Amino acid sequence: YNQWLYSLIRPWISGKVAEAGVGTGNFLSFFINDKFSVTAIDIDPSYLRVIQRTFPEVVTHKYDLESLSVPTHLHHKFDTVVTLNVLEHVPNITRAVKNLHDMLKPRGKIIILLPACNFAYCSLDKHFGHVQRYTHSELNKLLIKSGFTPLAYRYINPIGLMGWFIAGKVLRKPMLTPGLIRIFDLLSPIFLRTEKYFHFPIGLSVICVAKKGITI
Repeated sequence: YNQWLYSLIRPWISGKVAEAGVGTGNFLSFFINDKFSVTAIDIDPSYLRVIQRTFPEVVTHKYDLESLSVPTHLHHKFDTVVTLNVLEHVPNITRAVKNLHDMLKPRGKIIILLPACNFAYCSLDKHFGHVQRYTHSELNKLLIKSGFTPLAYRYINPIGLMGWFIAGKVLRKPMLTPGLIRIFDLLSPIFLRTEKYFHFPIGLSVICVAKKGITI
């Protein structure tokens, strides 16, 4: 699944890359295999220690995306900033996106993956610490306000959205059970093949790409 996600964002990645909210580094091997210079950023030092052990060639920085400013060593340093399933956990997402903007070089690109569709917000989101879910139009407004020009968006995994809605909204499950995860694993090959040919108007997640700078 991660390989598939990476294939969707790969055409937009270039130059010096930062992954903000890197966690334990599920995507770092993809950047490294494609010969990108990548910096791993996270608020949690325990995650960064994992990165340092697993990917010693990767530069790491501890940083809180809700900080009032970007430190000098991260300011205007990157051609691409990638943040995947991170900003939904951030109460002050406006501040976080502004800081990500300040990490980018002029005309640099930001790639964001977030949980989509507000109507699906449920007990599962609360369990995972999601502040909210987003539509691409909401995210575009935020990006424009922060000094970006939106370039592209895509909803992904509509089958997963249906399962999420049933489990969390209808059945009010507090968390994903092994049985639900097995069902998702069985259905994954179907939606991965389908989404190769079709773009859907809703999905479990939304990918947005934007360029630093406002284009009139």
